[in-house]
Amino acid sequence: MEHSNSLAPLTETHVGIAPKQTHERRAAYLQCTRADGTQVFGVGIDNDVATATVKAVLSAASCA
Repeated sequence: MEHSNSLAPLTETHVGIAPKQTHERRAAYLQCTRADGTQVFGVGIDNDVATATVKAVLSAASCA
């Protein structure tokens, strides 16, 4: 059974440093394609790059 709101593999990702006064924060941006071809985007920001990436995936999944 195929779900129309499931996400296909990532189309594009980018991780950068978000400026903050005392700590460097990482921002992860990603683009996914839904099964119906619609593009969705996710953004996550955290001090840890892995956590920022997970937050970005969750952000994109909540749009799907």
